[in-house]
Amino acid sequence: AVEAPTPPSMLPPVLTAVDPTRLVDTRSDQPPALRTVPTTALTPSAPLTVQVTDLPGGLTPASGVDAVSLNVAATNTISGGYLTVYPCGTRNTVANVNWTSPGETVSNAVIAPVSADGTICIYASTPTDVVIDINGWIASGAGYTATTPSRLLDTRPDQAPALRAVTTTPVTPANPLTVQVSDLPGGLTPASGIEAVSLNVAATNTSEGGFLTVYPCGTRNTVANVNFPSIAQTRSNAVIAPVSADGTICIYASTPTDVVVDINGWIASGAAYHGTTPARLLDTRDGQAPGLRAVPIGAVTADSPLVVQVTDLPGAVTPASGVEAVSLNIAITNTVSGGFLTVYPCGTRNTVASVNWTRSAQTTSNLVIAPVSATGTICIYASTPTDVVVDIDGWFSSTG
Repeated sequence: AVEAPTPPSMLPPVLTAVDPTRLVDTRSDQPPALRTVPTTALTPSAPLTVQVTDLPGGLTPASGVDAVSLNVAATNTISGGYLTVYPCGTRNTVANVNWTSPGETVSNAVIAPVSADGTICIYASTPTDVVIDINGWIASGAGYTATTPSRLLDTRPDQAPALRAVTTTPVTPANPLTVQVSDLPGGLTPASGIEAVSLNVAATNTSEGGFLTVYPCGTRNTVANVNFPSIAQTRSNAVIAPVSADGTICIYASTPTDVVVDINGWIASGAAYHGTTPARLLDTRDGQAPGLRAVPIGAVTADSPLVVQVTDLPGAVTPASGVEAVSLNIAITNTVSGGFLTVYPCGTRNTVASVNWTRSAQTTSNLVIAPVSATGTICIYASTPTDVVVDIDGWFSSTG
């Protein structure tokens, strides 16, 4: 007999959030992480293999893990390059973290599919140290389907074919890109029933500073998923992109840029993830339109973390209770020096990073899947003063 599918109401939570914790660190003289790895830079000839099941303290179970939610940083870079995080085995030519020059520290959220033996592998195209934090895991059969990371589209000419053929010209403000993400070749996604897709979205060959917005085709809010500061940049960010009723997403560029998108999974309609039209949650800059939450105007500093109520958001964006985690795009801007942000459920803060930057006057962003405290809050800590802009695009419920 054919096994009947699990009704959506009986599915377990899509994401089991955990307090953000350091998983691995290849730098020398650092405190111990959950997994011990060689304290030397990754190189193209020596990918890193990491066991992400059965983590100490019961952080993840010994089996039944479909994917893990990570923040992955490259640091002490020696030249431009990229990282690929993949279920150990065959590696496709895709990127999760991109950087363009030596001495950078760049991070990105990654929802990483896990291999059958509970491992992930990390490949570096050029030598770099790698620092990884874990903030959650996704159970097999929870409504999230991890896929082998695959190139969805590429607007650059003379590239290998992707899952969707698009015009090989830069995306411009007047011509947003429409992409069918349902019914992808090879059965990668179904023809219907998709709530959201998990993507890595990169801007490259930029013509000037600007941003990308990924949204369910229709009305576009003024929010950003990828920020790039100047000409000839390559910047990427993870995006959990809500999908429109006809199975499409749209990609808007504020200034002309090539766009490269990889897909690593999808979330079923009716699962315990709720995509929302991307909306501005907060903005600490002076003279900006109000967000869903009013916050003090001015830079966030190390001695004054920002406390934000993310439950019961106006317009029924989130409910008053039952929120396990929220999916956010967090940007820093007007920085005064290098530093990092930590986003955590208000209470004890672990020494982990959600967004990294290396200099003054920088603007960069990162997807953060932020666990929510019992009182419905998240806290945002900045190691050095910076303005913070946060957009919300969905939330995970604590029950299926």
